[in-house]
Amino acid sequence: MRAGNFKATFTRYLPELPGEIDSEVKDFLRRHKLSTNDHGEEYISGEHKSLVHAFFVDLYRARAVYPEAALLGLGAYPDHGFKRNSDTVFILGCGASLNQLSDEDWARVGRADSIGVAYFYCHPFRPIAHVIELGLGVRSLQSLQNNLLTDSSRNDEAVFLHMRHILNHRQLSEFKPRASTWLYSPCVPKSQHLPLISAYLAEFYSRSGPLFHHSSNMDCALHIAYQMGYRRILFLGVDLNKRDYFWDSMHLSLGAIADVKIAMQEDAVLHKFDEGSDALHATVDPVLTARCNSLAVTDYLALINETIMQPNNVTMATCTPTSLLRAYLDYIPLESI
Repeated sequence: MRAGNFKATFTRYLPELPGEIDSEVKDFLRRHKLSTNDHGEEYISGEHKSLVHAFFVDLYRARAVYPEAALLGLGAYPDHGFKRNSDTVFILGCGASLNQLSDEDWARVGRADSIGVAYFYCHPFRPIAHVIELGLGVRSLQSLQNNLLTDSSRNDEAVFLHMRHILNHRQLSEFKPRASTWLYSPCVPKSQHLPLISAYLAEFYSRSGPLFHHSSNMDCALHIAYQMGYRRILFLGVDLNKRDYFWDSMHLSLGAIADVKIAMQEDAVLHKFDEGSDALHATVDPVLTARCNSLAVTDYLALINETIMQPNNVTMATCTPTSLLRAYLDYIPLESI
């Protein structure tokens, strides 16, 4: 199969969409009092209104593309068969702090469900699920295929793949489907305007609505965990205070670690992640978040915790003592779990 064109797919499914969106945007602005302030004066700029319109377009586009999953021999996220086995779930990042965990720590993690994010699949620990946004490079797909999708010993691990990145990948013809794999198509609310992001969350972030991808693919892992009904969502290995990954100190010339290192080098160039600071992860780097027109992931997660998780009695915390998230979320020591 050739790489597709996501916008063309969207147009094919919803040719009459623009007229509908205009009225929905106006209603949304009015409901959330974003169009005027208390004095009846303009409160949200024309630029922000344009972003709202783009968000509604993207919202419809995200839903409309799901039938394309069948063309790849895969299921769409709304019809996934993933089942949780515990009330607690660990969302596993790729930070270097994971190298400090003992066998006893990993045993504690293994007593609950866990979801690996991005390239976590190259770690020796095997979670029950993965949420992956494929990189632009050829090596990213090759590594995913060789080390997860075609490894029969990992067939029980559910895999959620960002659909748009698959459909538009230059090596789509090399993609090999397998069971327990579903494609998800999130909406992408772009803005650094906090009241606007808060309004999006209030109206659309739910147990059954579209997935949200704001500042990183970890957003989608979090939203999937929330929609699966977990009562305690714990981040582990989500360091954010630097760009070091757990595989950096692993000197292997073959296998998954080596494949991921090469894929990451290719991704850094293609995604221009090298333009920010070496001292911060890309998702909290002010240069890169401004370029992406998103909040820092720390601010975004804090907002979700305040507006979504806490009102619904869901605990959201970090188990990494050195993570930047400690300034934004509760900290729960791993040994207490």
